[in-house]
Amino acid sequence: MPNEQYDEVTYSAKFWQYKNSEQLIPENEEAELANTQILKDIKNFETSMDQVKMLPFRKAIVSMKRQEKCRFTISKDFSAEWDDCGIKDFFADCSEYDPSKDFEMEIELHKLIKVEDWYGEKSTIMRTLRKGKGR
Repeated sequence: MPNEQYDEVTYSAKFWQYKNSEQLIPENEEAELANTQILKDIKNFETSMDQVKMLPFRKAIVSMKRQEKCRFTISKDFSAEWDDCGIKDFFADCSEYDPSKDFEMEIELHKLIKVEDWYGEKSTIMRTLRKGKGR
């Protein structure tokens, strides 16, 4: 397939659920941490977007700009409705994950590089490091 495109990304991400089923407005940061169960904490991970299999995480990264930091809430209803969106596989090694609760993710996108495979066989690849401007 000629002109295949994918992106290379470097990001940090934290995934958690609240211990209480309802998210309470915390009095302070310490109170919020006491009610939080950290599921995964990933620092400076480098991958290509075609390797990101969890749909909500993929959509979040695609919507972000370099150096942006965002927090997303994924409801239990979404997880139940979109059974094949990769959430179960992503948290398969995490015994603390409870599919009956919402989960949150905070993502910081460090680097995003557009990669274009001109002939679809990885023989000629172009990486856009920085966009240029017209004359």
